[in-house]
Amino acid sequence: MARDPDSMKTFYEAWNRSFYEAERIDHGLKEIVRVRMARVRTCGY
Repeated sequence: MARDPDSMKTFYEAWNRSFYEAERIDHGLKEIVRVRMARVRTCGY
């Protein structure tokens, strides 16, 4: 995705709409997704 700016922009916009702008997603689910993504990327955050 990093080599295709249009794909990255589309992903970023969808991510923001889904997890930051939408209030209908439960906070617990957002946390599960955040932890899962951190583990996939081997990020210690």
